[in-house]
Amino acid sequence: MGLLIPFRLRLRGELVEGGPATATQLAARIGESSGTTSYHLRQLAAYGFVDDEPTLGIGRERYWRALHRSTWFDMSVADLDDPVLGGEFMRAVARVTAERIVRFADSIEARPNSWARPGPASRT
Repeated sequence: MGLLIPFRLRLRGELVEGGPATATQLAARIGESSGTTSYHLRQLAAYGFVDDEPTLGIGRERYWRALHRSTWFDMSVADLDDPVLGGEFMRAVARVTAERIVRFADSIEARPNSWARPGPASRT
């Protein structure tokens, strides 16, 4: 289960940030096969995290969209059912968030100077 959570969080995050996309488009962004991506999108759909975007796609081309901008996890309920699940979820969120921050930091030099205005940065 540990490897599935970050992968599915990344898929859903790509749909939230980038808008509707096909399994093939998402696979290219994440670096995974379209078959694997398609399978996990269907799993996310089964639990109400993503759904088809009916206004896009031609023929068999299927676009997916995130159903919610954000998600949350009730740690108190999870701990009653499975004490490991809460920690596993939090580690997955931390890994995915750290990856996004590093990608952003890596892209700063490539951005135009007009975009890179002085602003706050913090370390906690």
